[in-house]
Amino acid sequence: MPQLNQRWRGILWGLLLLGLVAAAYAHSALQAGYVHDDFAAVIGHPQVRWPVDLAALAKARYFGGDDYGYVFAVRPLATGSFALEIALGLDSPLGRHLTQLVLLLGISALTAALVLRWGRARGWQEGRTFATAGLSAALFAVHPVHTEAVMAIAYRPELLAALFLVAGTHQLMSLAGSPRRPWIHATGLFLAGLAALLSKESAVAGLIWWALWALADRHTWARLRRTWLPLAAAMATWLAWRVWAVGALLRVQVPRHDNPLAFVAWPERLLGGLDLTGRALIHLIFPAHLAPDYTFDAWPTPHGPTLLAVLGSIALVAAVAWVIRSWLRSWWPIAAPSQDNLPPVPLPHGGWLLTLGLLGAWLPVSHLLTPGTVLFADRLITLPSLLLAIAIAAAMGPWPALPRTLLAVTLLLPAVAQTHTVAQDWTSSLAVFERGVRLEPRSLRMRLNLAHELTVKGQPRRALPHARAALALDPADPKTWVNGLDAALAAKDCPAAEPFVAAIAASDKKAVPARLAALAWGMECRNFSRAWPIARRLPTARLSGKHALDLYALAHAAGDAQGAMALAQRLGVDVARQPAWVSAAVYGHLAAGRRLNALTLLADLQRRQPSADIVRQAEEIIAGLRDASERTAAERIWPPAPAP
Repeated sequence: MPQLNQRWRGILWGLLLLGLVAAAYAHSALQAGYVHDDFAAVIGHPQVRWPVDLAALAKARYFGGDDYGYVFAVRPLATGSFALEIALGLDSPLGRHLTQLVLLLGISALTAALVLRWGRARGWQEGRTFATAGLSAALFAVHPVHTEAVMAIAYRPELLAALFLVAGTHQLMSLAGSPRRPWIHATGLFLAGLAALLSKESAVAGLIWWALWALADRHTWARLRRTWLPLAAAMATWLAWRVWAVGALLRVQVPRHDNPLAFVAWPERLLGGLDLTGRALIHLIFPAHLAPDYTFDAWPTPHGPTLLAVLGSIALVAAVAWVIRSWLRSWWPIAAPSQDNLPPVPLPHGGWLLTLGLLGAWLPVSHLLTPGTVLFADRLITLPSLLLAIAIAAAMGPWPALPRTLLAVTLLLPAVAQTHTVAQDWTSSLAVFERGVRLEPRSLRMRLNLAHELTVKGQPRRALPHARAALALDPADPKTWVNGLDAALAAKDCPAAEPFVAAIAASDKKAVPARLAALAWGMECRNFSRAWPIARRLPTARLSGKHALDLYALAHAAGDAQGAMALAQRLGVDVARQPAWVSAAVYGHLAAGRRLNALTLLADLQRRQPSADIVRQAEEIIAGLRDASERTAAERIWPPAPAP
């Protein structure tokens, strides 16, 4: 009968968890498409295909797009999961979002099972154990801070790493006892640790947490050895693979806009890390301001103590004090009889373990170990949110049923409502970027992305203010120039392009996309004299055939025949033998209104390589002449001749 009651309790908690997740995410998942980084990590990734090339997958960068060439993250399990979805028929936004929700439910279920084991080992009453386990899972599943990781397919590594870390913690707890076949659990710990690392690099904090967990439990040397050896093997395997895949043990190239902490001295970096700690705590406890991006000027690097840095310092000092207290108490560990009549083993101290986990998860987020490619993102605090959910549930466990239930409802219902609201803004890229600009108007990335998205969606007039705002944030960023020129050209507003053209003209950067955009602007807006000095600095090695012809046409439109000839010589082109280049020169002269010059080029080309197309083009030029003197000059340049 007790087993039946336990089973029904488990079923009821499972149904409640499923209902909460559905209420929070189902509506958004049904209408969501691919957003933001999904296009680089999933849609445009060359290794997201079936059948999968395992050798290529093991070395493929996680973001396959050209815009992410500086990111050296390699996460084969996450990329492989996207490929596997193709074989399973889940290769659609809905299918992939269902996978995200299954992963979220899986983490929550494993967390509940973990707390059940923990509570029973500590001798908690059955009602308290089930309530703590269920509430831990529910608080984690609907915490609004997870919306980014759940609704953006590209952020699946956070969910996978958390899943494997919780699964590995089960193996760790089994090894803490006296299992009959310890090698099975040691192998499970090794596989879980390696899988977490192959899902997300920051999972290394979880392995450190496991190692300290075993130490905190006052294990004997034999138990420590069978725990630490698989962890060391997982770390060594991962490090060897990373050197093979990336070519270096640690290789990080951080753009200044994405993480300014990587470019400051250690005192400011430490202050920035403490400031991030304070912000992360606020997002965990009061998640009212969850933006898709916090980079560049959104969160300026502090140059002195800030209120958030003070809050972060207090939290860390309190955590360290709790660790010391727990360590001292662990000299007299609580002991309880283990199952199967095995000898008693020391039990883990909750405060010690949760504090260790929060500290371990804080280090990668604060960038004190290595500089990350982003300053901060809510998805990065997935593991701390899991530990916080367990801590809150454990604190409420001893309460009577009624106040515990009322407080749980008070916590869960607003969390579900806010998660539902935030998830709605993750259903399309346009909605994501609009949310980012609304919450963090000084986020350069969000301004640029929104300007680009509005231009692509056919709303360039709406894009221009955001492009100008991005230019004001950083006049030297080439992407702002490209976005501004693209929006101005799409809106057919040549004056609106002026500030972006001026920024390019004043820069010494190669900025190939921006200078190509200036080339297009010069031809479209008939401002050849300003566009030619900008575009002529394009490196010839980076020019495609079409772009080279366009640049040659611009040179002639600007009236710089000598510069046009120099360009052809640099490219090794014999213009006299290349009709396409003569046509480009003709186009340039016509764009500048020099029709007789264009006709002269056509006449010369017709004498060397007669063509009906040349005759037709010449006739069109002559027909467009209105001035009598121009017609007379044209007759001398182009005498009537039979078409071949």
